[in-house]
Amino acid sequence: MTIQSETISYWVYPHEAYEVLTADGYILLLYRIPHGKNDSNHSVQKPVVYLQHGVLLTSSIWISNPPNNSLGFLLADAGYDVWVANNRGNR
Repeated sequence: MTIQSETISYWVYPHEAYEVLTADGYILLLYRIPHGKNDSNHSVQKPVVYLQHGVLLTSSIWISNPPNNSLGFLLADAGYDVWVANNRGNR
C-alpha cells in the first residue's frame, strides 16, 4: 500500500489505485477519488479533475492535509471525480 492510498483510506474517502505502463516500460501510479464522503448518488457521472504535481514533489501534496485543507478532498466533496497522478522519478 502506498502513502497516497493510506492517506485517502485514513480520511475514509473512496479511492482506486491504477498502475499505468508507459510505452517505454515505466510504471506510473494514479489515484482516483470518485466522489466525496457524503455523496449518496454514486451512479451519477461527475466532472473530472486531474491533479498533477510539480518537479521534485509527489501526488501526496494534493491530499497531505486534513480534508478541509487538501485540494483533492475539497474537490471530491464538491462533486468532482478526482484523479491524482505521479511523474516519473518519484516515490
